[in-house]
Amino acid sequence: MKDFEAVKANLLSELDMAIRQNPEDKIIITLRNIIRKINSPSALDGGLTRIVVDSLDFKLKVGERIVTFENSFLIKPMY
Repeated sequence: MKDFEAVKANLLSELDMAIRQNPEDKIIITLRNIIRKINSPSALDGGLTRIVVDSLDFKLKVGERIVTFENSFLIKPMY
C-alpha cells in the first residue's frame, strides 16, 4: 500500500507550484487547504473529486493528480 503521508506531501508540493503559477485561482487554494487538513485515508469521501470535476474541470494537471490521490486511498464500501 502507498504511504498516505508521502503521497499527500507530494500532492501538496504540486498544489503549491500550481498556486505559484495561478495565484488568483481560489479553487486550487481551497483544495490545498482541504488536503492539508486530511489526516488519514478514512477522511476521503469523494469530495475532492467532485470539486475537481465541478470547478477545476481538469484544466490543470494537478486536478488529475488530486483525483488519482483520492481514488488511491478512498475506502470503498462493501455491498
